[in-house]
Amino acid sequence: MPSSKEHICTWKAARLPLVCLTLSYTMSIGCVLASRAFAQAAAAPGASQPADDSAGEPAAPETAASQPGSYRVLPVDQELRKTGAIQTTRILLAGKFANEQEQTAFDRFYKQYALAEWSLPENRSKLPELRRRLCNNLRTCGTGGRPSQVHDHLNAITLRYANGMATGNFHPATRVNAMLMIGQLNAKEAPTISVPPDPLPAALPVLVAALADEDQIDAVKVASMVGIFRHAELGAINSPSAQTAVLKAVVALLNAPRPAGRSAAGDAWMRRQAAEILATLRIGNSSAVVAALAKTVADKRLPLSTRCAAAEALGKLDYRGAGGVNFTPIAAALRQLTIEVCAAETEPISRRRLKSRLCSIGVGAVGIAAAGGAPDGLARLKKSLTAMIGSIENRKLAADVEAMMERINEEAEKLQSGAAKNP
Repeated sequence: MPSSKEHICTWKAARLPLVCLTLSYTMSIGCVLASRAFAQAAAAPGASQPADDSAGEPAAPETAASQPGSYRVLPVDQELRKTGAIQTTRILLAGKFANEQEQTAFDRFYKQYALAEWSLPENRSKLPELRRRLCNNLRTCGTGGRPSQVHDHLNAITLRYANGMATGNFHPATRVNAMLMIGQLNAKEAPTISVPPDPLPAALPVLVAALADEDQIDAVKVASMVGIFRHAELGAINSPSAQTAVLKAVVALLNAPRPAGRSAAGDAWMRRQAAEILATLRIGNSSAVVAALAKTVADKRLPLSTRCAAAEALGKLDYRGAGGVNFTPIAAALRQLTIEVCAAETEPISRRRLKSRLCSIGVGAVGIAAAGGAPDGLARLKKSLTAMIGSIENRKLAADVEAMMERINEEAEKLQSGAAKNP
């Protein structure tokens, strides 16, 4: 018979997708939320007239041209559409510049056409395709993961331009896709389909700065979190300085109240993503990280899905070297969350949703126990969670939802009784 730990974690482990699928799903959800955010921004009065700009590239954030009630548009040399594309393709395939003139022509194509067209109003619905096209260009000149002069050069151009567009007075659709592009940049492309790429280290500070910027719009913050999660998932946040910067920005988001103007759905997604980033980094020797996640678990104003994501993150942290972590209030918060999850599952009852939430809490409880935290009530919580999940998986109860919930609520009442005795 499987142990409590095995029973609680088996389903959770089985449902974890491949890294690439996880990143693809995260980016899809992030894009949807970002799309909603920039759609709201675009609906603002007087925000539909673009402003022509004579500059050949986006200026730095502090000098970007900005006209109230208008969006910046870069000049695009349409003559380069055919003539420049042919030469550029040849350079991408070669992976190096034959001479200085060739590099100049390459730069001109991207700066005055391929990247500049991201700012055109008629291209806003085409931006995801333009982003995919640029990713394909980078893969072409970085085929097989080999070092390439052209690949590194195009990375530098893209990072500079995308950052300028993400932080400048451009349409939200342009800004969001620019930030998503930054998160997709790789120092080394995937050599094979089974080997992941190496994210571009220089992109991470840009992503973190966008998340920490109080003046940045939420749509771009969402896009930056998609990129940060990708770096974390691919193991690219490994230096102490990078980890510190990411933790500071993500913890600040968890600790801050929902800003005015941010939708509840958007705020919930951002907090869930923050929890997933922390779970992926697994840095549990930071008191700020543990406190922020514990606070999220206990915050009854947040959606249950967000609180369960924080509970799961607590169970995935590496607490070695943490020292002095008080797990008693965390265990109490997990117990209370379990009670609320069961109470919230009313008609129509979703076995999948209930199981997912209970498993997330179970991962938290098992992780705390493994870290040496065994406060009063934790053993009872693990036992109840195992029984609850067992009831959901019981084939005899597959057609009897009422009987299943009766058993689950009996366990919830035991937890409630224990909480009353030992608050």
